[in-house]
Amino acid sequence: MSTAMRVTTTHLASSATIRRTPTRQATRTMHTLPDGGVDWFKFNYEQDKPSLVHFEIDLLERDNIPVDVSVFTIINNQAVPYEKGIDPVTPPHEVQALPGNKFTTRVITKGTYYVRVEARHPAYQLRTYIYDVAPYNDPRQAIRAGMDYIVSAGDSWHANTPRHGGLVNRVSSNSNETMSCVACHATHFPLRAELTAKQNGYEINKRAAVQFLTERFYNSPRPFYGYPEASWTRVISASANVMSRMAGLLNIYENEVTGEKHTEYLKGVVNYLKLYYKGRTVLPRCKSKP
Repeated sequence: MSTAMRVTTTHLASSATIRRTPTRQATRTMHTLPDGGVDWFKFNYEQDKPSLVHFEIDLLERDNIPVDVSVFTIINNQAVPYEKGIDPVTPPHEVQALPGNKFTTRVITKGTYYVRVEARHPAYQLRTYIYDVAPYNDPRQAIRAGMDYIVSAGDSWHANTPRHGGLVNRVSSNSNETMSCVACHATHFPLRAELTAKQNGYEINKRAAVQFLTERFYNSPRPFYGYPEASWTRVISASANVMSRMAGLLNIYENEVTGEKHTEYLKGVVNYLKLYYKGRTVLPRCKSKP
């Protein structure tokens, strides 16, 4: 049974009927997902012109239980995955708790579609955003579609982090490394794109995604061993590069979005960079250049 939905309308839903924690038998293996938690939504697309649609799940609680949103059509009375315009990073990454994505894309044409949401959370929001299909004559359309896509894709990666960052059930635990991960491709680069566009007059549409990624930055640093006034991140080898880039992006975020200043965060980064570059007057030549 499916629930009728409209594209571009936010739908509030709940998987309240599922168990929040696994059964005693399931905890013995730690690899059993809670039963249920799958919702179906149906919509009709009546336009002659194809559209690019973003499908996205927003959660009130990000507890590392992976979610998934996918799109189907009916062929010969069977539900068949519809993958035209699918996000190229949709396929599973290494060692994920389950195949799934908090965000995905499709190019839809006239017809009837079914959206499958596997949330397993007591409350969630299914959001959809619609765009013209590329190529674009107006570069502003390309920027809008691009900035909305990249920040949602980065946020989705964190909702099912590879290398055991996502959990199968709520009595499992994962490591601080995956919980503090600020992966460049999933966090730094999307935020740089989003905030650069914001500096040039584009509004932020994907607010929940931007908030999650910036909070990831705020929560990642730890006191540096022996120097409590300095902060570093121990989940990546290029710590000075990462710390300076996080501080720079958060400074833009605070100036452009929140208006709040977290000066202690910046002080910790500055003190670490002073230690990192202590005694150096010349930076080494980049090895990638002659």
